[in-house]
Amino acid sequence: MNNNEKILEPITKGISIDEIGVDYYQRPVYKNHVKKIIKNFNVDLVELPKVCRRDNRWECWDGQHTILAAKAMGYTHITCKITEVATSQEAARLYSSVNAVGFSKALTPIEDFQALKHAEDELTLTIDALTAAHGFVISKSKAPMNIMSIRTLETIMKRQGAEVLATVLDIVASCYSEDAVATNATFIKGLAYFIRRNEGISINILKRKLGQMSAEDIRKEAETSRMFKGAKAYENVFRGIYGTSSLRVAG
Repeated sequence: MNNNEKILEPITKGISIDEIGVDYYQRPVYKNHVKKIIKNFNVDLVELPKVCRRDNRWECWDGQHTILAAKAMGYTHITCKITEVATSQEAARLYSSVNAVGFSKALTPIEDFQALKHAEDELTLTIDALTAAHGFVISKSKAPMNIMSIRTLETIMKRQGAEVLATVLDIVASCYSEDAVATNATFIKGLAYFIRRNEGISINILKRKLGQMSAEDIRKEAETSRMFKGAKAYENVFRGIYGTSSLRVAG
């Protein structure tokens, strides 16, 4: 071999399927996805599951659906790609990353959030702590006090900061704990815009005024706006409710 050659040669190993475990941070099993793998199965095209050896056991951190499909088809062993991962948190971070770049079936925002939470990602842990402190649950449910719009919370954290997000969550929990409309992504983002751009306002006065108007009425007014769309329309409604100057159309 030429000394200048650099060969990418992953380490693989045939492992008993019964000896492979899956950590809890991964997404739930989607039976339809397993059926799809079985239906289109081709041994030459199958993506190798990625596993690591930790605590005297094999842990799959990517590819659980492939393993389940193989087992359903009668296979007792499966060839896996062996990776050196020291901790469960590191495996969770890799799991999030490999799905983010498109090597595997994409995670939903909530599935990615759960993986990064297990990986002890700082941003994710902060969001989790803030939502929990105000009584919210991160889930797909559309019930009141359930938030599905993870990406919106991440954007607010990155652009407006933890203080603004905490204030938004406090307002929604105080005024609309029984109203699922208030946990809509655009509603939350519009409220964050308003809080960030009007730092001198009284939050108590804002809460009192919002308490006189339902989240559904705010949504209707924002969505019928002729001047603004999306979060800016909501921001303009909050300005009107509080009594600050309305936004003006650029140009």
